Amino acid sequence: MDRRDALRVVGGVSIAGLAGCSMLGGGSDDGSSGGALFSESFEANGVPGTMNDDSQQNASVSITSDLASDGSQSLGMASTPGTSTSAKVTTTESFAGAGKHAVDLYKVADDVDEGGCRLRLLDANTDAEVSLFDIDYYGGVSFEEKDENGDRIAQSSFGARLSNEEWHELSITVSEEGLTFAVDEQKTSYQPSLSWADRDVVVQLNANVWGGAWGSKLDVRFDNLRISDL
Repeated sequence: MDRRDALRVVGGVSIAGLAGCSMLGGGSDDGSSGGALFSESFEANGVPGTMNDDSQQNASVSITSDLASDGSQSLGMASTPGTSTSAKVTTTESFAGAGKHAVDLYKVADDVDEGGCRLRLLDANTDAEVSLFDIDYYGGVSFEEKDENGDRIAQSSFGARLSNEEWHELSITVSEEGLTFAVDEQKTSYQPSLSWADRDVVVQLNANVWGGAWGSKLDVRFDNLRISDL
């Protein structure tokens, strides 16, 4: 099932989409450490059983050996303008909203203005979500919150950029107090309208180019998805 696709201060429990670096060890951005709940390095022959492939029919999702941040393989996703090629995989298991969720991201090619890659936390029971994404149309890396009907509550860009051919780290930190979004060392805090620390969420990795976008292709790699409590 496809879920439909500002600011105040916070801190806390970390949901980290590590677009990039495998330097992520066991600790969260706020210095706390947690136990591992889930780990997927995409070392299988196909999309692993821990993930559902929820992509559109013509999407390109595959296990590749050309790039890896952990092990020898990664999850490749590609999408092109004017086609139904929204690529996305979602964890089969849901997790408590408070915790650290991390994934590494590498952009092989991205010359499109409308479309990009997302780390999404989707409410397991409604259409609510929070996401961190890189779409040029919105002025670089942005975050977004949607309500339980899938309607946008807030969206904001905070100036960070994800360069091609380089691993980056994206993160979403969830606590009782609110959310903190980060790209590498750049961070911004946000007080959500919904409470996320007490929600069950599934984690989705997504690459999608809108139908009328300028450019030719979006091609990315995800690797080392891991989830831990604090």
